[in-house]
Formats: sequence, C-alpha cells, structure tokens
Amino acid sequence: MQLLPYYRSEFIASCLNNETSWTEVLLNNNVSLWQREKEKFLELFRIMDEDQQLCLEYSVIIPLAYVRTGRIIEQGPGVGIAAGGVTCQYDDEQMLMTYSVAHHQMNSSVGRFLFKARSEISQLIDFSGTESRMKEIVG
Repeated sequence: MQLLPYYRSEFIASCLNNETSWTEVLLNNNVSLWQREKEKFLELFRIMDEDQQLCLEYSVIIPLAYVRTGRIIEQGPGVGIAAGGVTCQYDDEQMLMTYSVAHHQMNSSVGRFLFKARSEISQLIDFSGTESRMKEIVG
C-alpha cells in the first residue's frame, strides 16, 4: 500500500486549510516536500516513502542567532542532537533542526505530528537572541 498519497492528502486537508503560504516544491513517487517562508525562518515538511518505509519530517532553517545552543549536544562537526529527538546540522550562520518519525512509530494524524515537532523544536529557539551565543554547543 502506498502511504505517501494518504499522508500528503491528510497534510493538505488539515494544514493547508488553516495555514497559509505552504508551497509544494517537490513531488515524485517517493517524496512530497513542502516549504513555507516565515519572517525569521524557513519551515519544511517532507513525507518520504523509500522501500515501503514511510517517514515524516518537519524541519526549520533558522539563523544561529536565535538558537539556544546550550541545549544541543554535539555529535560531530556541525551535527548535534537535543532532548526530544531533534537533530541539528549547523554552520557558522544557520541551523537546520529536524524532527522525524517513521510511519510505524506514528500513532496519530499529520496535524498531531506537526504539533509535536513544532513543540520540540520551539524549545531550542529564542527570538530575543539573549540565550544564543552565550553558550556553546555542549561537546
């Protein structure tokens, strides 16, 4: 059974009716990638189906100035992980934060997945900028 069309339809029905400016930037048999540009960051939502293994990912690309770096544990050069399962990739200017779940681990809707993903990622963001750069990523 192809699950990508099901979850894509669910995303369209639940999220696009309530949230504006999402654009589908890639659609093929294995991937549906959506993006939305906000004032201070870029949101990405991706549904991937590879070898009957479906995965949902929600990501944020944000300037490093808004990241609470002290909450991220370094896993290697430019790669870290935070509590709650958020993975981070970063350079000197920005960070990609990703929360993902495999289909067999997901027991809810796309809307609930996005709520959980946004909740986990929001704990790593400080738009005042007061907490960033004060702490380095924990090694």
